[in-house]
Amino acid sequence: YKAGTDYITIRPSRWRELPPAGTRITTAHQALLATIQPPDTTSPVLSAGGTEQYVSSVDTGTDAITFSGAHGFLDNDPIACWNDDGTIPITENTIYYVRDKTSTTLKLALLPGGSAIDLTTTPTATRFRCTIAKPITNWRIQGIEFRTKPGQLSQYNLVQIGIEEAVRESIPRNIEFSHSYIHGIEGENGPRICMFLNAAAFSLTDSRIEHCNKEGEEGKAIGGTQTPGPLLIRNNYIAAGSINMLFGGDYVRVEGLVNGDNGGIRIEGNHFTRPLSVKYSSGTGGAGAPMGSCSDGAKY
Repeated sequence: YKAGTDYITIRPSRWRELPPAGTRITTAHQALLATIQPPDTTSPVLSAGGTEQYVSSVDTGTDAITFSGAHGFLDNDPIACWNDDGTIPITENTIYYVRDKTSTTLKLALLPGGSAIDLTTTPTATRFRCTIAKPITNWRIQGIEFRTKPGQLSQYNLVQIGIEEAVRESIPRNIEFSHSYIHGIEGENGPRICMFLNAAAFSLTDSRIEHCNKEGEEGKAIGGTQTPGPLLIRNNYIAAGSINMLFGGDYVRVEGLVNGDNGGIRIEGNHFTRPLSVKYSSGTGGAGAPMGSCSDGAKY
């Protein structure tokens, strides 16, 4: 998060040698790119958006909310909460403001610096989560390679733009990717999702996404559950083990949001493919046969 509307651009030292806008990069341009790998075997290499914080208990006597770990919120930070399996003592999809925080607890007010609200009910939800209601905005990513580490077996989201936000105000916006290479490693277990995309005012152009093929999972090149738009996916090479692009497929946390309802989703001039090398066949391909078999006994 940063204040203001100016863009910050992240690009390599050899960015002037990249192709012009409208020309898609290929693996031949890899030497021009700056490379970033994940810090460990599970975290995204890039994450834009606050993390979800899980509530462990609510004290109706002190009106304090306790989180399962350090929450990271500051006094007067706007936050919103949601759940999908019970009730909580505040209103979902409503922005509150933090007060009286410790590292793991806080109280909530309706206005910055206002009085703490009276929490009168104990939550029944086991998945009671809160996120900060400040968006990540105005970033340009140009000429960057995002890749898994060799031998990395448990990557989930490689690039993560947004999370399961509870209000529209939290959703990242004005994010641009161009001439970028986002991928797993050919012949290895890749990410489950190469680019998780819960964003508004987002563009991906002239880029390449491939080897998104985590074994035993629905490998996706691009996948998002709440993407209000406007989104522009233009002139990219996109290849995944299972699903090249998916919008939806999970709960929408923001009440009333429909994917693309704020400017649409424009997809044009892309090369969508799924190489046969990601299929399992007898003696080649995946590490082991999947469940069941086809009648020919050879390909799955």
